[in-house]
Amino acid sequence: MSTKLVTDPEGNPHYNTSAYKKLFDNMLDGCAVHEIILNDDGEPVDYRFLSVNPAFEHLTGLKAENLIGKRVSEVLPATEDHWIRTYGQVALTENPIRFKNVAAELGKVFDVNSFSPEPGKFACIFQDITEQETSKQTLKTSEMELDAIYKNAPSAMLLVDHSRRVLKLNKHALEMAGRPLEQVLGLRGGDVLNCENAYKSKAGCGFSPDCECCKIQHIVAHTITTGAAYHREDAVITVARADGPAPRQLKISTQPLSELNNDVVLVCLEDVTEVLSGQQELSRLRAAIDHVAEAIMITDTEGTITYVNPSFEQITGYTSADAIGCQPGILKSGQQSQEYYAQMWTTLLSGKDWAGRLVNRRKDGTLYTEETRISPVFNVEGQLINFVSVKRDITNQVLLEKQLRQAEKMEAIGLLAGGIAHDFNNILGGILGYADLVIEDLPADCQPRQFMDQIVGASLRARDLVSHISPFSRQVEDDKKPTKLLAVVKESIQLLRALLPPSIEITLSNADESPVTVIDSSRVHEVIMNLCTNAAHAMMDRGRIEVGCRSASITHQLDGYIGPVVPGDYALISISDNGCGIPTDQLNHIFVPFFTTKDVGQGTGMGLAVVHGVMKYHKGNIIVKTQPGAGTTFELYFPQVDSIVAPPPVKDLSPLSGNERLMLVDDEMLLLDAIQYYLTKLGYSVESFRSSQKALESFQAAPDAYDCIITDQTMPQLTGMELVENIRKLRSDIPIILCTGYSKTVNDETARQGGVNDFCLKPLAMPDLTRRIRHQLDKRSVSE
Repeated sequence: MSTKLVTDPEGNPHYNTSAYKKLFDNMLDGCAVHEIILNDDGEPVDYRFLSVNPAFEHLTGLKAENLIGKRVSEVLPATEDHWIRTYGQVALTENPIRFKNVAAELGKVFDVNSFSPEPGKFACIFQDITEQETSKQTLKTSEMELDAIYKNAPSAMLLVDHSRRVLKLNKHALEMAGRPLEQVLGLRGGDVLNCENAYKSKAGCGFSPDCECCKIQHIVAHTITTGAAYHREDAVITVARADGPAPRQLKISTQPLSELNNDVVLVCLEDVTEVLSGQQELSRLRAAIDHVAEAIMITDTEGTITYVNPSFEQITGYTSADAIGCQPGILKSGQQSQEYYAQMWTTLLSGKDWAGRLVNRRKDGTLYTEETRISPVFNVEGQLINFVSVKRDITNQVLLEKQLRQAEKMEAIGLLAGGIAHDFNNILGGILGYADLVIEDLPADCQPRQFMDQIVGASLRARDLVSHISPFSRQVEDDKKPTKLLAVVKESIQLLRALLPPSIEITLSNADESPVTVIDSSRVHEVIMNLCTNAAHAMMDRGRIEVGCRSASITHQLDGYIGPVVPGDYALISISDNGCGIPTDQLNHIFVPFFTTKDVGQGTGMGLAVVHGVMKYHKGNIIVKTQPGAGTTFELYFPQVDSIVAPPPVKDLSPLSGNERLMLVDDEMLLLDAIQYYLTKLGYSVESFRSSQKALESFQAAPDAYDCIITDQTMPQLTGMELVENIRKLRSDIPIILCTGYSKTVNDETARQGGVNDFCLKPLAMPDLTRRIRHQLDKRSVSE
């Protein structure tokens, strides 16, 4: 049915009655009558407003006086040609239309009914539906958002009816089902989720006896019957899989909904199996971290400590409460430079691990060395979030390394001293040999004889000096044996006088010959040397050191650094200086490895630690007496033992002659000539060799041409022991005397085991050598 609006010849609505006018003016819908304007071709190009009602003015905000008689192109110039053509069709064909018009200029949406009241004109009746359209769009957007959340939620979501059958499920639930949507709709939850219990009954989920214990079923059923919602309740479902049943830990939430008067329940299932497994793994890792021997420290990106493990507390002395919130600088000792730390941070901030050693300070002030590896930690976005430090206390290891390096140094010194001793003793042997030859021809009371005696005396002192160097530099420990302590002290003082500057006066006091103790003399040498060099440093290389050696009887217990000094008899070494003394607050730390008051590069802090170790090795003790500004005294207590067996009385060392045939082998020409001349003068027939190889060849050619062999040990080609070995293959009865200036491989015992009859150390006085030769020859004669 078409709608007609009666108008007058000018186009205004014709009101047959006042009621009609009242209706037009008071209707809630906007109404306007227009006249279409055509071009010469009869096509609509514009339209004119003929009349509008008050509702039009209210809805559009346009006033009648500004519209009536005016073209739309004048009033609303943005009007699109499309609308002019559309309204033209209505006016010309009288076919009504209805549409939504979005009036961009007015910012509104209208529901428009347009019709032709008479040819060439059209009327529009419209409603403002802007608010309804906005609400519909908001609702649509909200539905789309909720649908997106539902579909893409990380939890499995299922809508189930009162029979617990699935009406709808999201993407995550379908992934758990492992089947297409059409295969799972209408099934119960257990069938959808492949619950193992659902397969135990042909009827499926809810009908197996095991289903009676299903917490998920009980929660969903309770929500259906009571409307009660649940939030993240714990539940377990065992999923049937090809590789066997797999228990899954779930969190279940339910919410009752109403859909077209049918009660439905939204079921949310969150699989937390991996989360719980991860938490368990974290718990295991935390337990492991809490029990490892290494200290572990975690900091944030600013270096603030956020975690420390128990080993950190044990190593550093700082509790977790002390450390957390602080900077790692609480451990700084000042032993590393700022450049060292800057290089460390440069490495870490570049994303790389840093590893190295740090000397740190414990809470009690003592130092320790740690081996540290620091690693930067990044999140999944690659952002730096933490630093993790793993620290191992290697203080004892460093101490052993220091001792090893010291041992290697001592070994090098020992090798050097051995070489010096060998060559020097050979030279001394030549000097003493020729001196003895000269003395033999001089009267006892002549001045040249006195000069020669001085030469012999000086040579003997040189021999003693070499003998003092050798045991000190020896890298192999002596067996501890009863020793007169004063002899060790005197030898050490002789070496110290050569070592310390002349501005240091070192004296021996209380020189008691009686103290005897069981010691390794080379290690006690080391103790005395360490303490005296420390004293020299304390006196700035100018002052007095006094070394004492005496017996001490302790009648009451004293406090020592290696436990108490119990009453008893001790051999005591005291070392006193007049230096600066030791501050009282440092006395408890002086024997701690690496503790030092010296400037960097002037000391390692190992000297007194070595002293402590040696004294402990000897079951001794240490007492320190000091006063700041007045010097320090170290007292070393060694357990005293009974006196050692007295050496046999000195025998007559006058030379003994003979007429036997002797082979003399030595690569030192000076010594070889002196001995050959001396022995020849005594009546012996001597054939000398500088080459041990030629000596062997001569012996092989005529083994019976010799009655006794005197050979050096250290020679090119063949050593003395190698020469002895080859000679013994030809003759087992010939006496052999082995002499050496120094050897770290051959001693009296090993020489005799290798076939030597007598072993002696150079330099040897000529009369002593002749007595040894005579003794071996006479002993062979008796055995024959």
